[in-house]
Amino acid sequence: MHIIVVDDHILFSDGIVYALADDTIKVETFTDIQKLYNSLKTELPDILLLDIRLGNISGFEVGKHLLDLYPEIKIVFISGYNLPEYHYKAIMLGAKGFINKSIQSSCLIKLLVSVYNGETVFPENENNTAVLTKREKEIICMIAKGFLQETVAVELSISRRTVNNHLQSIYKKLNVNSASEAIVRGIELGIIDVEI
Repeated sequence: MHIIVVDDHILFSDGIVYALADDTIKVETFTDIQKLYNSLKTELPDILLLDIRLGNISGFEVGKHLLDLYPEIKIVFISGYNLPEYHYKAIMLGAKGFINKSIQSSCLIKLLVSVYNGETVFPENENNTAVLTKREKEIICMIAKGFLQETVAVELSISRRTVNNHLQSIYKKLNVNSASEAIVRGIELGIIDVEI
């Protein structure tokens, strides 16, 4: 099995190489995206293990680009941010799995073998955030940035009443009673991205 690991943290990449050390597994690591692209022109791996945060680059954007170029490539996202919204994004992109970086090496190998054999591996809560529509996610993210409902309405070219209706729908779906509670829940789920 040939696995490529893409992560901007060399120490983590080295840890993966060590964890997967086996005569039947070949592991390559990349921290430079351009070098990765050049490598894939000559040979595709059985599995591409891709971090979600690659410095200033989104792993999701890299994954989408690669799946556009190589629809057959098996991408598994790996991240220390085990958020339902990330699981959902990975599914929507067409990835084969999402793995938390805190996983034990023995479990990691089992999951990668499952993907190699044609299965998908996602956490059980993978569909938790599919309930919010694209517009609802857009609105709650703007509210989290401090925009007033009136400003959101102007920016999105919709009425203030429509914004309020969307907010009521968001509150119901997230089981909260206010914008502040919705923001907290949105951060917990990964709907609202907070740089740490």
